[in-house]
Amino acid sequence: MKNANQVMLGFDEENAKVFIKPLSKDEVLRGDIANHMRYNISVTQSYGRVANKAYVTKLDKTFSLGLDERGLKFKARWLKNQGMIEVDLKEVLSHD
Repeated sequence: MKNANQVMLGFDEENAKVFIKPLSKDEVLRGDIANHMRYNISVTQSYGRVANKAYVTKLDKTFSLGLDERGLKFKARWLKNQGMIEVDLKEVLSHD
């Protein structure tokens, strides 16, 4: 994610999974991915943050997550062959 300029977000409602696909600066500038499909990301050495309240609210409602100020941490893995992160909403690791 350290080279990500923006990301694409998606989810699979049936399997309770969220997908985060990093986009390089070249992919963003290429112009074939619509603006409404790309989201800004802030990356530090220890985490990446996608600040999109509307998307998180939709996830909360779709999956009945019960999000609050504490937040939740979920199991995630890198799908190397697809170049994206898969977050499993069925595997809560902790409540902050």
